[in-house]
Parts: sequence; structure tokens; C-alpha cells
Amino acid sequence: MKMWTTIWRLVSHLAQRFEKPRCKTTNIEGFKGTPKKKTVGVVLDTPNCARRVEACHGRGARPDFVQVLKIARSKGSLAAAVAVANAGVPAYVLAEWRRIGYSPYCGLGRSDCDDSVTAKALSLGMRCDVLVLASGDHAYAPLVQALRRLGKEVVVTAVRSGTARVLLSSASEFVEIPVSRCSGKFLRNALPAFQKRHVPQRVQAAESGA
Repeated sequence: MKMWTTIWRLVSHLAQRFEKPRCKTTNIEGFKGTPKKKTVGVVLDTPNCARRVEACHGRGARPDFVQVLKIARSKGSLAAAVAVANAGVPAYVLAEWRRIGYSPYCGLGRSDCDDSVTAKALSLGMRCDVLVLASGDHAYAPLVQALRRLGKEVVVTAVRSGTARVLLSSASEFVEIPVSRCSGKFLRNALPAFQKRHVPQRVQAAESGA
């Protein structure tokens, strides 16, 4: 009996010595896997961007919306990109926006599309982790603040000198909007900018009392 006990102990000792190491187990609560890639949505206030860029950089300067998409992709996985414009934008302009990766949306009025931008930004902001908003208008500050309270990141891209302070302070991050120089009829019209009303010379003379 004593011999069998000794043999059993020897076998057990050898088994433990040559046993393959077991896989290390980790508590699932403390396990940190690969972080989930953030989803990003983009909303362009195209009239605001065009006006501010031309006012700051001169005639022929336009916001580079292709580069805006690159900024968005650097923040995560692009979920959707919407280019909001006033009603009356030519069809070939909308086609060009689609070609570079945007879903065009024309507001109901010709003079202002702020409500449409707000609606699209709220919809995308609720669905995505990060919202890239291309505009410097102070009217969007309450929207940005609300999304921040919900834990969303909001990146504002615009001309810094033409961006409202309240919008700058509300955003998670500000990026100066990329600018390109356009030439030719199509490119001049592709991103319509603010144009001063032309007043005939005869009317100007009448108004001045000459």
C-alpha cells in the first residue's frame, strides 16, 4: 500500500511538472477589447460657408467640401453627409455634390435654410457619435450645446473670423474650413456665394440727387 502511495505521488509530481500551461482567464468585466470606431455625420450650411469664405478670402474663394469629408473621416466612420442649400440651386450643382459624397437637401425658402440645417444636424447628431457642422452661425449654438449634453462630440468647421463666439465656445473642437480657388462658370456657380445687388448707374445718380 505504501508503495502505491509513493508511486501515485511520483506520477502526480511528474504530471504537474510537464503539464501544459493553461490559458490565463480574465474577468469579463475588466476586459478591454478593441475600441468601437465612432460614427460621424456631416451637415453643411452651404450658403453660410460660401458667403463667409468669399468675404474673408476674396472673390473666387470657395469652401472645399471634399476636404471637409476628409476631416470627418479622420474622426471615425462616415455615416452620412448632407449639404443643405436654399431652394433654387441648379440641378447640376446638386449632381456635383452627390458626386463628391453628399446628399443634397434644399430648404423651402430661397433666403434662409437655418431651420433645415438645424433639423438635419439634430437628426444626424442623435444617430452618430460625432457631428461635423460646417457653419459659423450663432443660431446653431443651442443645438450644439444640447448635443454636447447628450455626450456627443460636435466639430465646427468654418472661417474663424466669421464664426460666432458662442458657437466656438459650445463646440467640442473647431477646425478652420479648407478653402479652394475656383475658376470657370460651373465652379463659380457650384458654390453660390453672396452677391451684391447690381444698381444701374441711372438709379444711383437719381438716389444721389444728381
